[in-house]
Amino acid sequence: MNIGKSIARVFSANFLQLMTSIIVGFFVPAALSIEGYANLRTYTLYITYIGFTHLGFVDGMYIKYGGKDPYGISRQKLKAEHRFFIYEQLAVTLLAVGIGIMLRKPLILFLGLSVLPINGYSFHRMFFQATGQFIKYTRCAYVYTCAYFVFNVLLALVFRNDNAWMYCAANMGANIIVFVFLEYLFYRQMRGVSVSYDDDLLENIKVGIFVLLGNLAVNMFYAIDQWFVKGGLTDADFAFYAFAVSMMSLVNVLFNAIGITFYNYLALDPGKEKIRDIKTILLWLGTIASTAYFPLAAIVNIFLMKYIPSLNVVAISFAAFPYMIVINALYVNLYKVEKNERKYLKEVVQMLAVAAILNTIALLTVKNIQGISLATLLSFIIWFFYATRHFSYLKIQRKEFAYLFFCIILFFICSHCFSWLYGGIIYVIGITIMSLLFFRDLIKEQLKIIIKR
Repeated sequence: MNIGKSIARVFSANFLQLMTSIIVGFFVPAALSIEGYANLRTYTLYITYIGFTHLGFVDGMYIKYGGKDPYGISRQKLKAEHRFFIYEQLAVTLLAVGIGIMLRKPLILFLGLSVLPINGYSFHRMFFQATGQFIKYTRCAYVYTCAYFVFNVLLALVFRNDNAWMYCAANMGANIIVFVFLEYLFYRQMRGVSVSYDDDLLENIKVGIFVLLGNLAVNMFYAIDQWFVKGGLTDADFAFYAFAVSMMSLVNVLFNAIGITFYNYLALDPGKEKIRDIKTILLWLGTIASTAYFPLAAIVNIFLMKYIPSLNVVAISFAAFPYMIVINALYVNLYKVEKNERKYLKEVVQMLAVAAILNTIALLTVKNIQGISLATLLSFIIWFFYATRHFSYLKIQRKEFAYLFFCIILFFICSHCFSWLYGGIIYVIGITIMSLLFFRDLIKEQLKIIIKR
């Protein structure tokens, strides 16, 4: 497997998603009222937990097929797994839709209708990811991104629609289109293949439930600050905070390209020394990603002035990128590769408890969105250092610690004490000097590899 080409393929899809997310991420908030945007972000917050309805089946399949040749997998068993999954998800959909209609709750109705397309897309996407089929992975990503972009642009720019539920429908519609597209391709490939059921169906759940709970705990860890803001502060605070989270998501789109390809790569056992170098490179990339704060601050100050209060959150949250990328791309994938599902779940729950404690303290003391964002940043830093106890060969080196310390101090100074223009210039110059000072040899080595390619 060529990890560089795989990352490049996924990166291209994620880059397209980034471009569309920038447009959608700015035009949709501008089209909606603060209250309407809060409702839309509530829906997008809830759908992150829809994966719980498959009870870990997809995660178990992901673990089972990780690093395997897709052409060596039994098509009879794969078709059986797919059929079992679809029937189970249809049952959940009918139940949720029925509850939504009886209670006359549009949010529950939209969530119910989103179950099958979102989890169905996840079924195919995770299979492609586990087996290294990144060409197929990127194709379905292109379909989703284009549909999502077209629907939201039509609503926000053409029809000037200010109904938040229409944007929820646009999100759901994009998932339906890519799900139907993938189902068509799957059944065309499986035409004439008989179904072979065995105990592996239940084994997928037995193994996957721990990964699922771990992933849900990770989602909760990432979203717990939003829950605290939504439950403890005003709707306006939640809208501003959610907007800041959406700005972070723009950068995470590109980092996801790395995390997505790394499971298959790590499953091939590249060696501890190589993984150590990767960790250092990820830290370096994370500090570079923090520079995105400054152009985003410029856009908000010039075009979206009603969301200027959110910059107080962004100016803190973007400092978490170096820690986030190592946790997502490296630590989480290593737990899965080593089949340490229970240890993974235990650690995530512990970190979730830490985040809950820190956010509670912030809510009871400072009582504002800046305090919540600072608590979240501290949660990521604690997890980053805590996880090294399970991966001794990834222990933080002195130069890495010094680099991270100087970079976070510099970022806070530049984002809080200077305008976006001067702050951005100073920060870029500063991290360039520190990168050359601490990681000159590693940067030279990677440049040589890139040039040879």
